Amino acid sequence: MVKRNQVLPVQLSLPSFKSDNGSLPSLSLSGFNEVITRTAFRNTNRNPCRKLCFGNPITASGKRKQTAKMVFIVLFPITVLTVMTAIGFTSSLRLHFKTENVIRNIDLKTNIGKLVSALQFERYKSSLYISEVGEYTKTDLLSVYQDTDIALKQLYTWPVSSTNQRKELQSHEKYRSHLLKHRNALLLSKSTFTGEIFFYSNDIEIFISSLYATIGEEETGFIWKSLIAFQELLMGRDYIDRELSYGIYFYSKGLFST
Repeated sequence: MVKRNQVLPVQLSLPSFKSDNGSLPSLSLSGFNEVITRTAFRNTNRNPCRKLCFGNPITASGKRKQTAKMVFIVLFPITVLTVMTAIGFTSSLRLHFKTENVIRNIDLKTNIGKLVSALQFERYKSSLYISEVGEYTKTDLLSVYQDTDIALKQLYTWPVSSTNQRKELQSHEKYRSHLLKHRNALLLSKSTFTGEIFFYSNDIEIFISSLYATIGEEETGFIWKSLIAFQELLMGRDYIDRELSYGIYFYSKGLFST
């Protein structure tokens, strides 16, 4: 019978390593390591994964396994963080390029709008010059030409499509030569009022159409609505300027020339 507060000795059942004659054999270092391994991990021999991961830390193989586990514990979170950082950086870089592209397109559309406004104003002043309303001289007309040339130079990319049939609208240089030729004809009194209206109105319509064509799918939401509103504003102003030019000519001449 066990008395109260009595400590009983604990007997550990270790595997027997006795020899055939019943005496304990003398073990070498490798044999001793094998005994420790078999004793400590005798319940894991049936699991090859556990056998691969665990080992006697005294042996060289066990030391390598322990080192590999420590390195894995350190490198695994670092690898995960590196992958997450790379994914986030790639997404940010893609968003950056997309934002730059949108900003560049908006800048191009703004410059197209400036050119359209300059051509509309030049058409209006040319109508005044032909109608001979007031003291409007060639010097005043040349200052208007200078503003249009500045707006034309600000177009870092030519907006008109290469599929356009008009050769004079294929590049900056060709269109500038086209404008100079027409201006010289006007200054030499070789142009008519209807010719002026047709010349500028036709070019303005093409530039407004190119403005609509440059609106991309990535420009959604508020940006897309603003660009469409900007285009409609330019078109409305163009119609008003045409009526104004016709009104000036009719006021000065009393009739339209046929």
